[in-house]
Amino acid sequence: MQSLEIFRRYDVVLCDIDGVLHTGRDGIEGVPQLLRALQPSGPWMFFLTNNGSALPEQITSWLGQMGLEIPTASLITAGEVLVDAFRELGLVGAPVLNLGNEPAAEYVRRAGGVPIPTGEARRRYGEARAVVVGSTRHLNKDVLDAACNAIHLHRTPVLCTNPDVFAPSHQGEITFVAGGLSETCRKCGPLAAGRWAAWPMTQPLARANTRLHDRARDDRSVRRRDRGEGRGRSSIAASAATTR
Repeated sequence: MQSLEIFRRYDVVLCDIDGVLHTGRDGIEGVPQLLRALQPSGPWMFFLTNNGSALPEQITSWLGQMGLEIPTASLITAGEVLVDAFRELGLVGAPVLNLGNEPAAEYVRRAGGVPIPTGEARRRYGEARAVVVGSTRHLNKDVLDAACNAIHLHRTPVLCTNPDVFAPSHQGEITFVAGGLSETCRKCGPLAAGRWAAWPMTQPLARANTRLHDRARDDRSVRRRDRGEGRGRSSIAASAATTR
């Protein structure tokens, strides 16, 4: 298998998910077999996604239904970036408006924030220290209005876990996601300078790098392959889809 030999040249592989492991609801033929063949002695695999509206354990469960067995510890999502952002912006313990689904709210909790309950959003938007934009199939108009007024009246900062406006769905279809909602938020009024942030894949890549170093520190049997050029250094291969 030619792909197998290519992957074995590297110590670490960073792999996108959408359009690389699957196309919407269907897995890509041959990918499960390739991943299984790499498990015994292949490179360390990390799987990255801009998805900030499904939790890691939900994503790995869904991929498992396609025959893609991926450990949750090897998956890095855009929603996890909130942990660093909340720490940097002083949002740990702060009330936050969640413009997304329940998994998006759980990302806020895991980052240390306190989501304002949906039923209280219109009344308490002035308390919000940030608006976190995720994705949802059931957009609540009261929460959207609350977020818009928080931005319009209080210049509340906006954090968007996924900058994509659309994402692939299935059979060539697309679906509207967080980046589209964040663009709506930007139209609500002047934001405090530098207080709008939508993360591209670079932030999940940074978290992958941190997790890699943590694993290398804990695993004293790190492989160092002699490949001539770049000798003595682990190589990283990034595989990404151009689907949006």
